[in-house]
Amino acid sequence: MQLKKIISLVLILALIFPATILISTELASASQGGDLDNGFLNLLSKLLDLLFFGLFETEQPTSNSTEASDNSSPVSVTIETDWTAREVTSLTKAEEKMVEMVNQARVKKGLSPLKVDYRLVKIARAKSRDLIKEDYFSHYSPNYGSPFDMMRKLNINYYLAGENLAGASSVEVAFEELMKSKSHRNNILHPDFTHIGIGIIEGGPYEKMYTQEFVDLED
Repeated sequence: MQLKKIISLVLILALIFPATILISTELASASQGGDLDNGFLNLLSKLLDLLFFGLFETEQPTSNSTEASDNSSPVSVTIETDWTAREVTSLTKAEEKMVEMVNQARVKKGLSPLKVDYRLVKIARAKSRDLIKEDYFSHYSPNYGSPFDMMRKLNINYYLAGENLAGASSVEVAFEELMKSKSHRNNILHPDFTHIGIGIIEGGPYEKMYTQEFVDLED
């Protein structure tokens, strides 16, 4: 009976879940920001609970993952204490690749490449960790609030700001899907944005979580 449930669950997930999942915000100007919540995963989770109650009731998530010490792979999930206290001075190879792909797309459109701001990288990594740890997919974090709240927490003064979220197995797949979506592409190719922060964290149902933070920094 359990085997039949597992097979049925796999078939349902194969039909419902795409290879990637995306969400992007409305643009926020100055201190104003809008958040777009996606309740689909929560609804699906409740549906699966009804269909397969007890199937995974004994499974517990692990909490002993640690952040990678080198820059050869995405950062791993870790327990957060104070995300603002983390020192961020470099990008992982995967994050560098994402920045490179974003800027290549911008240059092709005659736009200036974005500069990396490590405060935004700190925000992006914290958000990706939180998405995995708290098992949600929304621009509004139950722990940190909106991305614009997080920017204000680090005293980032901006004229314009935006955030893209995606779950995918690789940088290439994530970027391709982001560029297929008009709202995500608009953030990537927005002519007024000047700086970017990328946070790529291993974990979750899509293998890796990607957060892109964009701002037009005030002088």
